[in-house]
Amino acid sequence: MVRGTMEHGYSCLHIFSCMIDALYIGTTYSIMVNKNTKNHIYPIAFCAVDKENDASWTFFFEKLKSIVVDGPNLCFISDRHKSITNGITKAYNRAHHGYCMRHLGENLQVNHHCGEHFYLFYNATKAYSLEEFSDHFVKFKN
Repeated sequence: MVRGTMEHGYSCLHIFSCMIDALYIGTTYSIMVNKNTKNHIYPIAFCAVDKENDASWTFFFEKLKSIVVDGPNLCFISDRHKSITNGITKAYNRAHHGYCMRHLGENLQVNHHCGEHFYLFYNATKAYSLEEFSDHFVKFKN
């Protein structure tokens, strides 16, 4: 396990990914990051695997449990890769899991061509109350 400051970890993030690309040609890697109260993003863990599948993601999340404890206040945000969901479910049965609004937005634009009304999706995703979300989502659906 590597330890250091958030600033150092974040500044080295691109170096870690370049090293993995150079050393493990044809592999896939995952980087787990965190965002603190000052909106700084920093790496927590990374893993190089042969492919993204249930076994690889379960391995990653089982190892992650040694430094990130399961609990009801923990939330994972990811793209919609089914193996990520399966890995989280197997390793973290008390944590929450949601999908990244950017990935969902890209999916909407590519598959549903909602161009000029796309801002309504982002209004809904950035709502701070259920009532506000519902109002924006109804407008988006219509």
